[in-house]
Amino acid sequence: ATISTIPIQLISDDVINPTFFQRQPPAPGSSNHHIPGSILNHLRCSTPEFFLLVALLIFAPLIEGGTTHTAVMGIRLMILLLLAVYLLRGIWAGTLSFPRLPITHAIVAYLNIAVISCVFSPYTNQSLQWLIVLFSYAALLYLIVGFITSWTDVAKLLMVLVGIGLFEAIWALIQGWWLGQPRPSGTFFNPNFLAGYLT
Repeated sequence: ATISTIPIQLISDDVINPTFFQRQPPAPGSSNHHIPGSILNHLRCSTPEFFLLVALLIFAPLIEGGTTHTAVMGIRLMILLLLAVYLLRGIWAGTLSFPRLPITHAIVAYLNIAVISCVFSPYTNQSLQWLIVLFSYAALLYLIVGFITSWTDVAKLLMVLVGIGLFEAIWALIQGWWLGQPRPSGTFFNPNFLAGYLT
């Protein structure tokens, strides 16, 4: 099953794209209900956009836990690259669509509150940085919905997430049992961040 999108002319004011999350799961016995094979077989026919999403999921926790300045800059650049690919793909095809989610109004309201809080915050620089983080997360959510076109893609992303979580857990066990660290942190510099990621 794929997301059915209505082509939107660039000069049109209407932006309609049926939400991915409103689709019903495939019926038992359909081609996308059971996904056999290895991870490499799943990834073999993936699009470049999907590989960018996978790269973001893999390298975000590995680059110093995704919490230092270098890691945050890399994550933001990858999100901007995904956004550029999405926009260029729509422009090249002569259509541009916007994923519509049931929680769009809640997201917009939350971001508006964040903007107002940033304006009146006594700590402008820190508030601005966290505001950028919130907008980046919101953009990434819509990019994921825009790039995912089937339940097979969902299975691929879940396999990647499970694989990274398994790697972090094994590395933390090695740190605690063989390297003698009292509080293993995996690739994160703070054990609490590792716990939150695995949770």
